[in-house]
Amino acid sequence: MNPELVILGNLIVDDIVYEDGTTSIGQPGGAALYAALGARLWGIEVGIGSVVGEDYPAAILGALEGRGIDLAGVRRVLGPGMRTWLLYEGRRRQVVHRLDTPTHSQMSPRPGELPVSWRTAAMHLAPMPLAVQEEWLDAPLRARSPLVSLDPFELVDQASIDRCRSAFHRADAVLLSEDEVLIPGAFDQPAEVLRTLAGEPGTASRLRLLVLKRGALGGVAYDPVARSVAEWAARSSDIVDPTGAGDALAGGLLAGLAQGRPLEEALRQGVVSASFALEGRGASALLEARESQSRSRLLEWFGSGVPR
Repeated sequence: MNPELVILGNLIVDDIVYEDGTTSIGQPGGAALYAALGARLWGIEVGIGSVVGEDYPAAILGALEGRGIDLAGVRRVLGPGMRTWLLYEGRRRQVVHRLDTPTHSQMSPRPGELPVSWRTAAMHLAPMPLAVQEEWLDAPLRARSPLVSLDPFELVDQASIDRCRSAFHRADAVLLSEDEVLIPGAFDQPAEVLRTLAGEPGTASRLRLLVLKRGALGGVAYDPVARSVAEWAARSSDIVDPTGAGDALAGGLLAGLAQGRPLEEALRQGVVSASFALEGRGASALLEARESQSRSRLLEWFGSGVPR
């Protein structure tokens, strides 16, 4: 079966330094991993478009396939793949690329690499260099996708806002994290910042949703057409590791939107997906979670279920 949702992004080996000084070295990660698993918890057919080196653990790729995630869009290359330091500093996190490994651009998928049959699926551009994301946003296949979402990697500040806004309006949804937004007011007036980032949607704009993920504070969603704001609170049974929680939330949210759920329901799915990511080191808890558990948690926390 062809994917209903394609996650385009990176599969990376992470060396993590947490706020308390503890470390997790050689952790299989990458936004594509967490987003795909977060989406798959809701029964949607998921594919990944990425590039991996020989050092990315084969066991993790096998586990993804075991969860029914299609890796036909993953290109294998000889030698090491991309590796990063993740440095937690309070509410922010730094990403530092390791020396002597391929560049972020080299290890990001390109439009011509996807299976032809995938090109009408919903499409999520996970964090990659803006130039790479622009290639996808300008590709003819974008016009055939019913849903295009964008999660920036590069910082959104006063110097980059015009270029970023141009990219945003070529997507249906933009999913931002506090790590990336350096606009005054991002911490204490998030809705106003989203309004600023949206600007005035023109007639050619696809943009219908901007989301600011705020970690433990939950987040804010803004509809620039209706000019409406929705907020959500984070939930978790146990917090072990915040890595990948925002990407898992994006996966759950996009699974809901791709399957036609109202925004409120889709956001709740995202909250549940993120909660599983928080409960284990790296992607371990997400890999163990099952659809039946996500549906049970949704019912327990929100008093509602999601139709199969």
